[in-house]
Amino acid sequence: MIIYIALALYAPALAFSQVSGLPIWISVLSTGLVTTFYTALGGIRAVVWTDAIQLIILTTGLLLIVSVGVVRVGGMVQLWRVAYEGLRVQSFDADPNPFKRHTIWTLMIGGAGMILSIYATNQTQVQRYLACRDLRTARLSILLNIPLNALFLIVQLLSGLVSYVYFVGCDPISSGSVSKSDQILPYIIMVLFDGIPVIRGLFLSVIFAAAISTVSSGVNSLAAAILEDIVKPFLLVVRKREISEHATALLAVLFSIIVGLCTVGMSFVFMVMGPRVLQFAFSLFGAMGGPILAVFTLGMVIPCVNWQGALGGLICSLTVGLVLTVGGILHPNPSSVLPLSTENCTTDFNYSLVINVKNVDQPWNIFSLSYLYYTLVCLCAAILVAIPISAIFDFNSKHLVPGQLLAWQTRAFYRRLPSCFPKQWEEKTDGQKFHDPIVRKLNRLCCNEKWKLKEHSLSDNTAEALTLGNRRLTLFPIMSSVMASFLSAVSLMGTASEAYLYGIQFILMIVAYAIGFSVTAELFLPVFYKLHLVSAHEGGIRAVVWTDVVQLFILTMGLLLVVSVGVIKVGGLKQLLKVAHEGLRIGSFDADPNPFKRHTIWTLMIGGAGMVLSIYATNQTQVQRYLACRDLRTARLSILLNIPLNALFLIVQLLSGLVSYVYFVGCDPISSGSVSKSDQILPYIVMLLFDGIPVIRGLFLSVIFAAAISTVSSGVNSLATVLMEDIVGPFLLFVRKREISGHTRIIWTVLLSIIVGLCTVGMSFVFMVMGPQVLQFAFSLFGAMGGPILAVFTLGMVIPCVNWQGALSGLLCSLAVGLGLTVGGILHPIPINTLPLSKQNCTNGFNSSLMINVKSVDQSWNFFSLSYLYYTLVCVCVAILVAIPISAIFSESSS
Repeated sequence: MIIYIALALYAPALAFSQVSGLPIWISVLSTGLVTTFYTALGGIRAVVWTDAIQLIILTTGLLLIVSVGVVRVGGMVQLWRVAYEGLRVQSFDADPNPFKRHTIWTLMIGGAGMILSIYATNQTQVQRYLACRDLRTARLSILLNIPLNALFLIVQLLSGLVSYVYFVGCDPISSGSVSKSDQILPYIIMVLFDGIPVIRGLFLSVIFAAAISTVSSGVNSLAAAILEDIVKPFLLVVRKREISEHATALLAVLFSIIVGLCTVGMSFVFMVMGPRVLQFAFSLFGAMGGPILAVFTLGMVIPCVNWQGALGGLICSLTVGLVLTVGGILHPNPSSVLPLSTENCTTDFNYSLVINVKNVDQPWNIFSLSYLYYTLVCLCAAILVAIPISAIFDFNSKHLVPGQLLAWQTRAFYRRLPSCFPKQWEEKTDGQKFHDPIVRKLNRLCCNEKWKLKEHSLSDNTAEALTLGNRRLTLFPIMSSVMASFLSAVSLMGTASEAYLYGIQFILMIVAYAIGFSVTAELFLPVFYKLHLVSAHEGGIRAVVWTDVVQLFILTMGLLLVVSVGVIKVGGLKQLLKVAHEGLRIGSFDADPNPFKRHTIWTLMIGGAGMVLSIYATNQTQVQRYLACRDLRTARLSILLNIPLNALFLIVQLLSGLVSYVYFVGCDPISSGSVSKSDQILPYIVMLLFDGIPVIRGLFLSVIFAAAISTVSSGVNSLATVLMEDIVGPFLLFVRKREISGHTRIIWTVLLSIIVGLCTVGMSFVFMVMGPQVLQFAFSLFGAMGGPILAVFTLGMVIPCVNWQGALSGLLCSLAVGLGLTVGGILHPIPINTLPLSKQNCTNGFNSSLMINVKSVDQSWNFFSLSYLYYTLVCVCVAILVAIPISAIFSESSS
């Protein structure tokens, strides 16, 4: 949700930049802040009524733009004729191939699935339905959106045709007038209404009305979901009682602000995205909305599915959706763009070009699947996985599903089955409590069902007033809001771009609207409304420790072999030390006490000690191992023995670096282009030392992977434990009203380990764009994140006079300083004093000589030049300096 809201913020920034010439970030920041604060203060009532007003502005502005455009190009007949000649009107493809981006079938069938994921189970829309005064009003608000969305889509496509006809013969993208196809609509407005600033202002109001509508809807809905599904259950466990309505309302405002600020930050990511904003948005809906739609479909339509099956289906569906989306981004499907030309361009454009890429031949791959099918693929994957798993776990044999949780069509179907089929559901009678089948469990997990429609009216400052408008909103604002919520600048500019590049085939989405809205109104809505919800939504440490032992053995043996062979190849240890000394690799100890130098004796010994403390003293990964020991003596010995062991291992690692330097002396592989990053030196020398010996290459790979597996398995297990003990366990205690069993705890721990592992795999792609200094970045992260944790434990164990107010303040300040230092160090890296390197002896395809000798680097001083090894100590000092005075202020709590 945050990603889509951020996308909705980014889209109008394109228009604002095109119109005003101001930077994109100004638009993102201003729109995000304004929307965030009025949403936070006004709640769903403000969102719905502003949606209605913004829809009027949006419709009026777009109709004016299309009307003037049609007049300027010579009338509707001329518009249609030129569009027909340019293949924009008759570009309907009936090919059933699902790997084509847009065909009749992908738009109607795949589009219907996408519409379902948006309007049937999306929290943003469900919250609006639940705000209606009765079920009839909610159902009408959905059904009336079929003709309204159809008309609006036609107007949007007409704006794209106007753009094509107006620029026929001089494509603004090819001529460089705009950089992205999504800027076509803003550009034609500037041309059509040149010299009429009022119209430019109206156009900006249209774009920003669309953006504000989507952003406000998303912020309000996501804040409500976070409050109901995470924060309130957590506070109930901590406080042992419900929080007041006033406190709930304040928290709702707070989380609206937090979500809004997060989306503002996320929107800057889209500044580096490609031009197809609309396609990316729909891909995101399919990949993320598909699994959610699948879970609700399983619960409402297939009552025999139990919680094990639904959970398995959800995970499988989510994995498939993420893989398809990421694969589609990394391996984009080349689209068949209709003919474009620049032959009539005359202004600052001196050549002619006709672009006619009607058919694009491409190698087949699964990521070529049309993005409109993502939702249906996720839905099918969930069903195909959920039913067999439910069969393995004996379906819902222990409980009958409450009929109130099923769609009425499902109940009607089961009534007509022969009596030999077991009944899967039951009607709820007065005084009868629901059992706990899958739908109940999922709704508890995602929906927190304690919100009921109250007999008495609630005051306007309650949480229900903020999230559901007291469930008293009428048809017009809800209908308008449902429509406006996803009529964002993304759809406005993206649809115009779609018609410009690919024709009006996208109009077939009207069929998808009809299917999606109808199913939403008749299948999903009644269940949600009747429930009166606020939100719609083995191994363990023993295996990790023993695999760490095996991996350490492999790692040590492999690295020793590499160093031994390397020393022999360079002429022995004496020759190695001699050449390394001449190259200043051995005598390069700097005793300068300047803390802004990256590595000196003092930064390494003092700052390094702090960093080691943050890693080995209070880090969950290590503490978990200590606690797994049989007694305190064993744990203490395991730490102390690491002093000589780590020292020996560090020496071997440094020797491998010296071997690399001596082997490549006179021909630096980085300067010569043999490798692109310094972190690739070790793999490169292994490939050369053992050229033609594949066994050794395999051993080296095992060394690298042993190190990686050890770290990853440790981290995944520890993080899964933290999540289980600190978040999931308390949440399940709140939901189930009792402690979970040991078997269930094991299952949850395994599941969380899998989720954390998948998240780390995804996050690792980020480091592909990082600089070469992987080790420095890792240590900086340890200092910035581990320092505050070390500080809190230090305060608690060493300074007992510090109270909770002081400790909390110290933690927050320490964390802020650590993050500031890390981010500042990345944005303003320290120029490093590099020791001499040379490539004058390179002969293989490299014919120039260069001596690289950057012994001293002069740099302007800034705070971010502080050595990264000092980050931990700085964080600890900040925490102590803040915690003690604040504890003194709140000294009465010390008693």
